[in-house]
Amino acid sequence: MSDRDHLGDAPIDKIMSVFKGVSSLVPAGGFFAEIVTTLIPNQRIERITTFLKQLDDRVELLEEKEAQRFYERKADPEYIALFEDGAFHAARSTSEDRIKYISSAVINGMTREHISAVEARHLLGLLNEINDIEMVWLCHLSHKRGLGVPDEYYEKHYDILKPISRSLGQADEVYEAAALQDSYKDHLERLRLIKLSGKDHCTTTLGKMVLKLADL
Repeated sequence: MSDRDHLGDAPIDKIMSVFKGVSSLVPAGGFFAEIVTTLIPNQRIERITTFLKQLDDRVELLEEKEAQRFYERKADPEYIALFEDGAFHAARSTSEDRIKYISSAVINGMTREHISAVEARHLLGLLNEINDIEMVWLCHLSHKRGLGVPDEYYEKHYDILKPISRSLGQADEVYEAAALQDSYKDHLERLRLIKLSGKDHCTTTLGKMVLKLADL
């Protein structure tokens, strides 16, 4: 059974119950009890609320044909599963931007003509597998090839995208930062969202599909 199947009475909720029970037995338990009993549940509710509001906003902006497909599909079990996936991922998101990507992916998956619910769920799953830094790299590499590189995008995310020297004699922190930067690209490459073309990486067709579904 996958994580998405636990959205309702989830094992995570049972784990939280265990945490609540043992927190009083651990010397530092009091510090974590607030996280378990208050912060996590409240944040999950806030994230789901934001997700639902963004979905509502998007539905109101749908064109006639898109709206018709939405109302035809909203009771279909496959598309309900897509919504459930989105809600689960949104509940665990750490940024409003991420929730925005997820809500866009759900609405686009439910309304676009040439994509099935299964395909949309697959792309949403890939979106969920990459972190926010990897998302920046994926967008940046898609801009590099054929779409032009917006200077403002590069400047906005310069701390992430800036070149890091791999030459000898650097401080350990530089090598660590370089290793992390390489790992982000390696992960995107393993997911087949980017590929090496000559000496540079570029976004694959699959990577562009993920970005398109998320309105990026």
